[in-house]
Amino acid sequence: MILVSGRSAGGMVRRVKPSFEIVCCVDSFVTGPLCEISDFDRFTDTRRAYWQTIPMDLSWFGPKPEFSIWDAILPPMTQRIRGVDRFEIWVGSDVQDTTFSIFAILYLADNGVDPSQVFLRHFHSENGHGLGVLNEEELRSAGRVQSVDVEEVDRLKTVWAVMCAFTQGRDAPPVPALGALEAKMLGILKRRWPNPESGLTNIQRYLLEVAPTERKKAAYFVGHAMGCAMDHGDVVGDAVLFEELKKMAHPDVGEPLFEIFGSGHYMRRTEAVLTPAGRAIQAQLV
Repeated sequence: MILVSGRSAGGMVRRVKPSFEIVCCVDSFVTGPLCEISDFDRFTDTRRAYWQTIPMDLSWFGPKPEFSIWDAILPPMTQRIRGVDRFEIWVGSDVQDTTFSIFAILYLADNGVDPSQVFLRHFHSENGHGLGVLNEEELRSAGRVQSVDVEEVDRLKTVWAVMCAFTQGRDAPPVPALGALEAKMLGILKRRWPNPESGLTNIQRYLLEVAPTERKKAAYFVGHAMGCAMDHGDVVGDAVLFEELKKMAHPDVGEPLFEIFGSGHYMRRTEAVLTPAGRAIQAQLV
């Protein structure tokens, strides 16, 4: 069984490994609160509650599907993993794949899978790309295979506890030894919470740094932030940025940094402009 993050990656891996069972994780753990995986019902409820706060325009695809960590078309994962003697977790080099690999290893361990049956296959990308944007030729390469043992599972439990603390805005336990991608991932997750000096999260900073001074569609603000300001390898989606843009325009924040015009439901039908307060903060950032 091969486990991957996202349906795009799943589709590409199915083309490369058509005889293998491919399972996709449809959640993205780079945004929103996390909690311990061992209480999986609570974990799923936490993630479902978070995604319900993010309005997504799925009108082209019909009703919004019920939230599931794993691809909704599959039977429960606890049934699927029975009898499997080898699990491979395929990942690229972005932050989303890094968080997914930790989640997948801990999920399998909590469901009774022996760590010796689990292998992490990493496809390195110089540009920090995730598995979902690699081409067939890149995926047909062997990748770098890393075995998993009990000590690694214990280390990753501590890394996950640090991730949970960061996403809940509380003090984190001591950080264990980290690989380069893990250190980058934790740095990004930590900045999801307000900076003590500026009061801005990294997502708010992305939007403010490159916001135009004139009124434009919200989709322009979001796309420009994704293309020009986001940390390399940070793959938070457009719906999350759009929601953050609207939050910065809400009176509850004190002095709004943006003004919103239009429906407020769809970024292509909503326009935004920096307020004087927003322009003042932008000047401090750039």
